[in-house]
Amino acid sequence: MRDGPVFVALSPLIASYNLQLEHHLKCQRLEEELKRVTAEHQDIENEHKRTLEGLKQDYAAKFGELEAQIRCFESQKQSDEATINHLCQDLAAHKSHIHSLASRLEQRHFYFSSKYQAEIQDLRDCLLLEQEEKNGLSKKLQVLEKECESIFNIV
Repeated sequence: MRDGPVFVALSPLIASYNLQLEHHLKCQRLEEELKRVTAEHQDIENEHKRTLEGLKQDYAAKFGELEAQIRCFESQKQSDEATINHLCQDLAAHKSHIHSLASRLEQRHFYFSSKYQAEIQDLRDCLLLEQEEKNGLSKKLQVLEKECESIFNIV
């Protein structure tokens, strides 16, 4: 029966229909594959967006922390510089005061040294004279003692 005129006339139609059916099934499989791939792509894209948003938030938080640290460091730096300037001024004042005291000490030393130098020299001279006088008196005493001995020896 397949060789009949109806079958022969329908054969190209059936082949065409089969071909269309195959194309339609293939098209449906491709559409389903496209939907699956599109859904996977959308999932990956959504995950990427979530990750990117998380990273943005993390970096924004870190950036804020770093900005706060920088402000703190700048504030501390300004405070340290003010302290250093104050200490430099104190140091300059102390150096000036020390220089003034050293100058006054030198003047006092010179004054007392010159004042007492003359007195010390007078006392040395006086001591020398008294020593000479003592030596002279000692010699006289020895002479007198010898005279006394010779008088007592005679008597």
